[in-house]
Amino acid sequence: MIKSYVTKYPNKKVLVFTETKEDAKKFAFLDYARFTPIHGDLDQARRRKILSDFAHPKSKNILVATDVAARGLDIEDIDAVFQFDVRMVNSFIHRAGRTGRKGKEGLNVLLLTREKLDFAKECEQQLQIKFGYSNSMLDLKEEESLKEDALKSAMKNVN
Repeated sequence: MIKSYVTKYPNKKVLVFTETKEDAKKFAFLDYARFTPIHGDLDQARRRKILSDFAHPKSKNILVATDVAARGLDIEDIDAVFQFDVRMVNSFIHRAGRTGRKGKEGLNVLLLTREKLDFAKECEQQLQIKFGYSNSMLDLKEEESLKEDALKSAMKNVN
């Protein structure tokens, strides 16, 4: 989901939230974008540098933050927020509020496993909102099936 978004919109400013610093650190190993984790293990000077770099209008960095590291985060023009493993409605609100500021539009994506869909329903009830749902696993399977069909068709044409 994130890979598709950053590939399609390479100039958008993206913020990813994870529940743990271990999860945030894992993003640094992905090679399809420049992920920059920020978490409590970093000293204050390093965190300031990361935030300053991310806030720059031409930055291609994707900030990956834990809730604790993102407290007081005030960066304008964040186009999209991707949220992993949210456990509390207040955390969802805090994270979602990082985009769509000052009357601008923003995208907020909540990534949940099937087992955690009750959390989405809880957010909808408490906040009186309605989410659009997508099953990216099914979308991926359909895409793979289409690729297989195209490959089979191409192989028939070669033979």
